[in-house]
Amino acid sequence: MIKKTLKLFYNLICLVFIATLSSCTHSFYAPNDNIMVQLKEKNDLVANGSFSSQTNVFQVGYSPLKHLAIAGSHYSLTDQNSNDGGINNFQDGRFNMWKASIGTYYFINLGDIRNKRTGNKEERVYSPIEPIGFLFDLYTGYGGGRVENNYVSGGQSIFQHQQYFIQGGFHFISSFVDVGFSARRSILNFYDGKLFGQVTGRDLDDINQLIAGNRYSPTEFTFKVAGGWKYGKAFFLYNFAPNLDPNLLQDGPNLSVGLQVHINEIIQSTKKGK
Repeated sequence: MIKKTLKLFYNLICLVFIATLSSCTHSFYAPNDNIMVQLKEKNDLVANGSFSSQTNVFQVGYSPLKHLAIAGSHYSLTDQNSNDGGINNFQDGRFNMWKASIGTYYFINLGDIRNKRTGNKEERVYSPIEPIGFLFDLYTGYGGGRVENNYVSGGQSIFQHQQYFIQGGFHFISSFVDVGFSARRSILNFYDGKLFGQVTGRDLDDINQLIAGNRYSPTEFTFKVAGGWKYGKAFFLYNFAPNLDPNLLQDGPNLSVGLQVHINEIIQSTKKGK
């Protein structure tokens, strides 16, 4: 059974890489992962790491007080042009973004609801899949980073970017399986642009259009499916941004695979074992 599960997981990882291999032109913005640490109670300390053929993401979240969440993330993407026909002079590019956020959450524990109905808390028998329930979370924060595009002509464009955002999420949580969704709305702008070497033609036009339309408001969505146990879960993450301003020349949707670790659960288990 374990071998079959590992084989299935390996095949799914291969599909992730196939799904994310695509022909690219230069872009100024990449749809990036929303905060998906899924904190649900005081002292929760969770770390996520995920990757695809083009991206690497790390997130960490902590709840110092009940209903208070603090989270941060770093996202990086590398583009390589696979077009041999030369749609433009793009050679390769890099996009990175860090985010810091503060928020709140509310977890509806279905086990607690059942307990209140019975009114028998002392004699209650817990199910092995608890805690199980629905999680609502809301974050607001700030992010920044840099986008770099290199061209076969030897030219290069570099822009700094910053983003103010608000994000809401809805998740089903259990000890073994999680399913989550979140939506983020932000104010995005680019600054401190630099050009090096020769950047001409369509590429220069794209840069001028980006500057002319500066101050964008992307809406981004992230879906997450995870499975494992209370100390950690493997997950698949899909994020996309529909109807982005064409001036951003956005990268397409991204599908990634990762691992979520519940650090507080590991620490508590270690203490109990002493």
